Amino acid sequence: MRGRGPPQDPPRSILVFDFHLIGDIVLLTPLLKALRKRYPDAHLCLVAGPWAAELLAGTDWVSVLEPFEAPWVKYGQGWRGLWRCSRLLWTLRKTHWDWGIEVRGDVRQIALMFFSGAKRRIGYAFTGGQQLLTDVVPDDVQQPHLLDHNRRIARYLALVPDQTPFTPSLQLLAPERGQATQIAPYVGFHFDASLPMRRFPLDEVDRLLGRFASSALPLLVFMPPSGAVELAQHLAQHALFRQGRLRMWHGSLREMVVYLSRARHFFGMDSGPAHIAASLGVPVTVFFGPAWPDRVKPIGSRVEVAMRLDVPCRPCDQVHCVHQTPQYCLRGLTDQAGDVDRTVVHS
Repeated sequence: MRGRGPPQDPPRSILVFDFHLIGDIVLLTPLLKALRKRYPDAHLCLVAGPWAAELLAGTDWVSVLEPFEAPWVKYGQGWRGLWRCSRLLWTLRKTHWDWGIEVRGDVRQIALMFFSGAKRRIGYAFTGGQQLLTDVVPDDVQQPHLLDHNRRIARYLALVPDQTPFTPSLQLLAPERGQATQIAPYVGFHFDASLPMRRFPLDEVDRLLGRFASSALPLLVFMPPSGAVELAQHLAQHALFRQGRLRMWHGSLREMVVYLSRARHFFGMDSGPAHIAASLGVPVTVFFGPAWPDRVKPIGSRVEVAMRLDVPCRPCDQVHCVHQTPQYCLRGLTDQAGDVDRTVVHS
């Protein structure tokens, strides 16, 4: 460890790096809140994907958001990805940064933080780059979840006492709270994910929806902004859809936050919407297939994880299935979802 705790002079400018996806930004919110509470006058810049702006709307945790889609997060950028990295550095170097914080321990992001000119550079060194950090945060292998890593950074910087709650949360704007009251309670579902092997098989979709055949609440399936043509065609033929009791929802990420706040229960995959729902205090059942939940499961007061334990090929690349039964890891999970359809939906 090459230092601990904040310096005597409080930072006037703080640069935070987290280039990953929706769920990662939700898990970052407690650290952003702690930084803002401890240093209310600091200029705090978050470098993250453009989705972070919609997630953090209504908060003052970040002074400015610098949108950036890293080529190692959003694939297929080619030379354009390298050009985006150089443009990011050109932008960041216009400002003097007292602190830089990188939460993932990714040597590529550590290098960008180093070249941004941040005076004090704080982070993990999971994949190397410790020579580029002024403060290497010690890891605790007993607490592998991403939220635990963020909490350790907060404690390292003396932002929060050990017993202080450190939970993800999102906020609705005042007009959005009014809009939410106009949304009737419903049961929500999300069957898509960024990687193909994390998407629910269509026969499992039918099994889960079948549990709500006599539900008194409407059923809402959150559809991805693009693609999922096969899922949309399948749902359009479902009996519940034809009866008008099942609806496919389309909208912006921010609109999704508002709608999810009104879910009576949410069933989702290992993806961003499950994290959003959990951070809003909604009861969530999340289905894990090709990945272990230890590092990335949604965090909330009412989160249930459904997964098979008899999967010898977990974890995999989440793109190609190597099991003799396609997507075996995601089959039969609806039976693990407890009795929430009866105890919650029919109350």
